[in-house]
Amino acid sequence: MLGARDSDGGRLSSLRTVAAFTAGVAMGIGVLGAIAWPVGGATLPDSFKVARETTPEFPAGNPPSQLAGFPVARSTPLYDSDSPDQFGMASNLKKVKPAVVRVSTKSVAGSGVIIDTAGTVLTSAHIVNEDEVATVLVEGREPLIGTVSRLDMARDLALLKLPPGVYPSAELGTESNVFLGAPVYALGYPLNMAGAATVTGGIVSRYLDEPELGRKVIQTDAAVNIGNSGGPIVDSMGRVIGITTSILGDYPSRRTVGISFAVSIATIRNQFLDQINDKQAMTRDVE
Repeated sequence: MLGARDSDGGRLSSLRTVAAFTAGVAMGIGVLGAIAWPVGGATLPDSFKVARETTPEFPAGNPPSQLAGFPVARSTPLYDSDSPDQFGMASNLKKVKPAVVRVSTKSVAGSGVIIDTAGTVLTSAHIVNEDEVATVLVEGREPLIGTVSRLDMARDLALLKLPPGVYPSAELGTESNVFLGAPVYALGYPLNMAGAATVTGGIVSRYLDEPELGRKVIQTDAAVNIGNSGGPIVDSMGRVIGITTSILGDYPSRRTVGISFAVSIATIRNQFLDQINDKQAMTRDVE
């Protein structure tokens, strides 16, 4: 009898151990399944959907202390104390974005940026080319006709004048805002895609002098495509420090990645905009 009871007790203990092990395995599989869903593309439970589909918007520089019940960790800024943190940069980009416009002619579509409230648009000369006018789309407005007031084919810069009105404008930077490794952002309308202007980011890779063209250019790894031409390159403060002009294309033997160029603000200020008070400034001169 004693031996029989010991045997039953042993069987009961073994069953309890197996049950506990089975429950643990089932729970583990459930957890793994929940983790794998987003990767595998399966339908998420409602609790996951709410958390993933809700993207709260909060003021720059003042993130909420809690988000969906979890504390928000603040990382140490990677910039000098005088530079904006990640929320400040978002605010600066949001400020300049309304001044970024879509520019199109009979055969080419690109980008541009309004540089004063009277409606002067800075863009690339190869977008305007031989046309006298261009269609300019300012976000939230009906398409406008911009008249070409200055064209510099060598430096690949052009100015358009919009009809009288008050327009959003971007701040122009200076050459002192351009330095190796500085974060930069490209704004524009790549591939003439519908919708608002897009933003991509990178750094100043090189600062080059092109004396044969009478200009300086900024090389950056910010992603740009056909259609970005004429759009601004801005620094972390939202100041325009260049106008996108070209990308380095693929070669038959190798592919290229992250090599694009923008006409520097030094050239824009000193060899282009400084001449707008001259008599020749309002002509279609080719330099």
